[in-house]
Amino acid sequence: AFTLAKQAHLEVRMWPEDKSIPRDAASVIIAGFSLSDEGKTMVTRYLRSGGVVYQSEDCDFPQLLAVSGTSTLADKPVFVAAQAAGEFSIGQHIRVNAPLQLVDASPVPGQQVTILVGVPAAEPPADSHHFQPPSRGVLFRAALDGGTYYYLAANLEPALAHAYNPWKND
Repeated sequence: AFTLAKQAHLEVRMWPEDKSIPRDAASVIIAGFSLSDEGKTMVTRYLRSGGVVYQSEDCDFPQLLAVSGTSTLADKPVFVAAQAAGEFSIGQHIRVNAPLQLVDASPVPGQQVTILVGVPAAEPPADSHHFQPPSRGVLFRAALDGGTYYYLAANLEPALAHAYNPWKND
């Protein structure tokens, strides 16, 4: 997540989860781990002030998304959101040719959660239908306390590290 943000020409700083997030932070990226209780408090405070948070794999907001401990290997490359220079853009997608494990996640009923990217059902659509709605969400957007929370239901960071690690056979 740090590298992707740097490639998008964002000013990126690593931030300890036991400190308040600066008010001028454009967004917070929580990549592939779960926050401590103190970290959840700091991120929630940031969201309440209108902040934007991105998280992948582990979800620290069960009031928005029901995430089970099960994951399945994606059977083909998955499209994920890409970043335009200096800003996050959901309108563009890139292929991820890495062993992605998709986490089983779904919106909690009654919450303002939108599925931005989904994976279609395994069975082929009927001949009369050219479009098959996603049966499983992969990228979600949720409103939380005045801020916006994005969640990627996949192990993006470990999958990319595994696929592109030049040292694994050394």
